[in-house]
Amino acid sequence: LEEGFSLLDSARVFTYWQMKGRAGIVGRNGVRAMLARLQARYPDARIHLFGHSFGSKVILAAVAESDLGLPRPVTTLVLIQGAVSLEAMTDRVTGRNVPGAYRKALDVRRVYGKIIVTFPRRDPPLNQFYPLASRVAGQTGEVEEAAASRFDALGAVGAFGADSGLVPMQPSGQPYAFRKKVVSVDGGASDDFIAGHSEIFNANVAWLFWSAVKASF
Repeated sequence: LEEGFSLLDSARVFTYWQMKGRAGIVGRNGVRAMLARLQARYPDARIHLFGHSFGSKVILAAVAESDLGLPRPVTTLVLIQGAVSLEAMTDRVTGRNVPGAYRKALDVRRVYGKIIVTFPRRDPPLNQFYPLASRVAGQTGEVEEAAASRFDALGAVGAFGADSGLVPMQPSGQPYAFRKKVVSVDGGASDDFIAGHSEIFNANVAWLFWSAVKASF
């Protein structure tokens, strides 16, 4: 462990397991059911989903569980600082002959438009605590107890194994070129973009959301 790692840091690691499991349950059960009701009531509405941290797992679980689907696809996913595995949408999890648990998000019958992932460098929870807890639990690809070697978070390094494009984050008003279905957006160039795990409330992040929505029409 790095010098200065405290008992509080250890508590965060163990709390992580509980939060991660809860996020999957809430997404699979509650949020999926809510979205299904909305789609039934508003059959012509486009639905764009935005998740931060474990909220990214919530919305992935809601739309991409292998055995559950919605009446029709949602239009857009934006995963801001996603506290899920970098291999959550891969075709094959490292060390195992299985896809990532949310690979089906790439299916147009689940998500019709773009899937946008952010990963700035200034995110200690995802760059330090997440890989440590994932390594202890042996969790990669959001597959429980996977004997694999990749433990980083989607929100720390971007999407792996999902044919992801890579673009830098843009200032508000500057156009994006989202040429792939899954796009990893590097938000680490400036504190004006994403300065930390929860430092996401600014015009540049709002512009990224709106750009993702427009690109999915």
